[in-house]
Amino acid sequence: PKPAVSSLALTLAADLETAIVGDDVTWSATVVNDGDLAVRHVTLRRGLALLGEPADLATGRSQRFGFAASYDRAGEQTESVSVSGIAADGSVITRSASAAVRMVAKPQTGPRILKVPGGPPIELVPVPTGEFLMGSDKAKDKDAYDDEQPQHKVFVDGFEIGKHPVTVAQFEAFVKATGHKTTAEKEGKGYAYTGSKWDWVQGADWRHPRGPQSDVSSKADYPVTQVSWHDALAFCDWLGARLPSEAEWEKAARGTDGRLYPWGNNGPDKTRCNFNMNVGDTTQVGQYPDGASPYGALDMAGNVWEWVADWYGDEYYATSPRQNPTGPEEGERRVLRGGAYDSILYNVGAYFREGAEMTHRSDSYGFRVVRDVAPE
Repeated sequence: PKPAVSSLALTLAADLETAIVGDDVTWSATVVNDGDLAVRHVTLRRGLALLGEPADLATGRSQRFGFAASYDRAGEQTESVSVSGIAADGSVITRSASAAVRMVAKPQTGPRILKVPGGPPIELVPVPTGEFLMGSDKAKDKDAYDDEQPQHKVFVDGFEIGKHPVTVAQFEAFVKATGHKTTAEKEGKGYAYTGSKWDWVQGADWRHPRGPQSDVSSKADYPVTQVSWHDALAFCDWLGARLPSEAEWEKAARGTDGRLYPWGNNGPDKTRCNFNMNVGDTTQVGQYPDGASPYGALDMAGNVWEWVADWYGDEYYATSPRQNPTGPEEGERRVLRGGAYDSILYNVGAYFREGAEMTHRSDSYGFRVVRDVAPE
């Protein structure tokens, strides 16, 4: 027969996946006797601090210990606990467990402004609570792609979205404050237009979007580029903001009447957006007031592709929730929206969807931020 053994299992979890800097996070540590024999003097510790009193634990029994902690910095914060007990043969059993919570900065208050420490503030425009038409209708647009269908009504809670994409000056303030290294800087290259083709360019990063010979020293109010999804998320965490969901982005771009473009149903031209290599590079944010969305957001067509929070799923619209959808639970790519300076007519439509790996970056990739509506 299999000999009886003494054993313990330990798990640790926070009550929230994401919390605001300064708020208490409640942690739960659970120890289970998953062996065949009782374990004596079971003791749980967080560092050197004792959690609860030592106790004997019969086989199959569990004991839960809770503690609270607060953190004064944004980013991932990790906690660790350990348990020890005396087995039936007198030996000591030890186990350890760790878990993490993502802390985000407390949102800056103020009407329609998100302060950027050390940089120009981000102007926000409000998007009200309510329904809108998301996606494309093949009966109305024969060129609609399958991943834009079916067109469906979606309800989203109110929010505030950046009037413009995040600029070079705003991103520079983030880098100076945090020391953040972008994916392009870590890997030593970025995807860029070379003048004749798109290719990976050594030394391309947010300061040098098309390689070492280029720079952004005179482009403070241009959209920052060569940022991966991870870089965009880190910036948002720093400010206590977030990336928009795909549904939020589309509502902010097209409003509630199902229009094809931010300004209406007429096709794009050089007075409404930067697209189709009309300029050949990015332009200052806000240069196309005639291309404003119903809520006043600018540059939502062309200039730069914009990262959103959701995983990309080409069949997601068929099963997506009708209220505050946040995309598939998992995937291989994140969604990009809006098209860029090189995009053709269809790709700058408010309905068009693209996806890219989270580490991908380009001199045509940027992002904008969202803030939940501040309480009255």
